[in-house]
Amino acid sequence: MLKNKLREELKSRRNSMSIDEVIGMSKAIKSQILELDIYKNSSNLLSFISFAKEVDTKELIISSLDCYKNIYAPRIVKKNMEFYKIYNLEDLITSKFGVSEPVPDTNNLFALNEDSLRENTIMIIPGLAFDSMGNRLGYGKGYYDEYLSREYAKDFIKIAVAYDFQIIDEVPTDEYDVPVDYIVTPSKIITIHRC
Repeated sequence: MLKNKLREELKSRRNSMSIDEVIGMSKAIKSQILELDIYKNSSNLLSFISFAKEVDTKELIISSLDCYKNIYAPRIVKKNMEFYKIYNLEDLITSKFGVSEPVPDTNNLFALNEDSLRENTIMIIPGLAFDSMGNRLGYGKGYYDEYLSREYAKDFIKIAVAYDFQIIDEVPTDEYDVPVDYIVTPSKIITIHRC
């Protein structure tokens, strides 16, 4: 129940933001990501496609395409999330829920077993709340936790994007939750240190 209450509070706060605030903060987040060495050295970027007043990822995707990175976007297929390569934002279609997603072309499915793809792969991850330990409160469906628990995804560099108010003292967690490695907000980059 605590997670659901927190989700509702943070969705409400996010939805109260103006479009100008979303655009300005999203640009600041994108600029910070583009300066990260881990981003500069990456070959592959798996990124959610922003919806409503989430941190806008579209400009980051365009910049990454301009840098000749391989870009993959998620789609829910039979209750599982899979990532498909996109070559531009026009490769996206609108789902029945109003979310932009790639066409499910198996030729463009993220190559799961190639070590060269596993290395230097960054995943941009959405969420409603994060804490300094890298814990994440998502939307409650478990798609990202399930995907990131797959063997080939364990080496991905996981970067969460968030507005500053989405950083809280402690995110309630369950044993299957997968923490992120970095959290990028408009004002800072939080690097998660694990033992």
